[in-house]
Amino acid sequence: MGIAGLVLGILGIIFSFIPGINWLGIILAVVGLILSIVALVTSKRNGQSNGPAVAGIVLCAISIILSIIVTVACVACVSALPAAGLTLQGLS
Repeated sequence: MGIAGLVLGILGIIFSFIPGINWLGIILAVVGLILSIVALVTSKRNGQSNGPAVAGIVLCAISIILSIIVTVACVACVSALPAAGLTLQGLS
């Protein structure tokens, strides 16, 4: 489960940079975060290595933060278009 959380964290980071589908990055990161936390608790209980689980938690948290930042930046850019005298129809 730790490796699955790690992979989902990596995919979440990749999707978080794409403005139209960064919501998919948030979903992947939340699922990966849950899997990584479960793997961390299980590995600590069994006395096993928990490196992939910790890396998955870190990457998923970074992915969620990046997705939120990209979403806020896109909303700010679109809301600033009328002040610049532009419209979305004029850009296409």
